[in-house]
Amino acid sequence: MIERDSKTCPRCDRELAISAFNRSRAMPDGHAGWCAECMVVTNRQWRESNPEYVAAYNDRRRSTYVKRGSQTRTIAALATH
Repeated sequence: MIERDSKTCPRCDRELAISAFNRSRAMPDGHAGWCAECMVVTNRQWRESNPEYVAAYNDRRRSTYVKRGSQTRTIAALATH
């Protein structure tokens, strides 16, 4: 792994402290290619431009949870008890 104190985000072209980048095991230096701020903006824009996909994804994810009283558990976890 490459150790350094700063890194340039190719999206916003700013030199930032390495702490401004999320961790990523897939990258040689152990940090994401884009800074966290650019990732938030990009992900938000994508979600806003794909509302049908996001709604379907959330429905699928929520269908795996069951609420019992004040506890929420996955259906798989409830099957083991």
